[in-house]
Amino acid sequence: MGYISPSLKIKNAQISGAGIAFGLVANVPLTNTMSLNPEINSGFTDWESRQCYFDGSHYESHYSCRDYNFTDAFLNIPILTRYYPFPYLSFLYFQTGLNVDLNINRDNNYDFGNRNFLDLGLIFGIGFNLGNFTVDSRYIIGITDMFESSSGAPNYLGAGISYGGVKKELKKDWIEYGFYAGWVTTEKGDGQKVGMFTNIPLIKTIFFSPGINSYRLKEYYYIDEGGYFYEEDIVKYLLSIPLLFKFYPIPACYLAAGSNMDISAKDIESFNLVLGIGLFISNYVSLDLKLNLRAYEAGISVVF
Repeated sequence: MGYISPSLKIKNAQISGAGIAFGLVANVPLTNTMSLNPEINSGFTDWESRQCYFDGSHYESHYSCRDYNFTDAFLNIPILTRYYPFPYLSFLYFQTGLNVDLNINRDNNYDFGNRNFLDLGLIFGIGFNLGNFTVDSRYIIGITDMFESSSGAPNYLGAGISYGGVKKELKKDWIEYGFYAGWVTTEKGDGQKVGMFTNIPLIKTIFFSPGINSYRLKEYYYIDEGGYFYEEDIVKYLLSIPLLFKFYPIPACYLAAGSNMDISAKDIESFNLVLGIGLFISNYVSLDLKLNLRAYEAGISVVF
């Protein structure tokens, strides 16, 4: 889990932001002093910009400025190598690698042009291993333009904490029950889910996991009345029914695939295929990420 603070200058605008991401990290030893550490994260960034123009005439001149805000949802895939140079300081490491950001916003018609789907950057950082916890700081130098029609790559300053070494026991002989709470972001708004699910063992590492959730969704619409635009909020209360198959490549992590149906009082609002991933931070609690063509969802599950 980490915090990011990006910034860039583009055209006559200064753009900065703040965001949060969480996901999974793997630790693959290469030598006694080096390891490969790929990650997969999901998150969002809230951007703020101030764009100023110089207005000049024969009589007067001044600057006109306009503020502009937007939010990015992204899938982040850093591919890192860690180097431990000091045997007597085995908790200290330096890291470098490639950062890959995939913009998963459906509406990318920004004020500066269309948002590029792919952002690439170079990572440099430092970190500390503190038992099962790892704390790191990293600086990312952007090497691709953020917008299709404007030249400018964002640089990021980030800090994060991760937890490893979880010993999750797979219960192969009986059904697990659990509670779930999550936050959903769609192309038109956002919402919250709470509900229950079960994990039914099928074979050694595969479980069938049906669930039922109460889902509050708030969507934003722009209404045009004779050339005058205004924003209107619409709140929907839905019943969400996920039907997932979970595969555990290791006991502390699962990959999920299946379907999700959202039902209102009048109709079926949506039916989508779902892909997901989960990481257990204890024997009973997992952090979950789910993606489909309509939304992405992050949540926490408790099983018993």
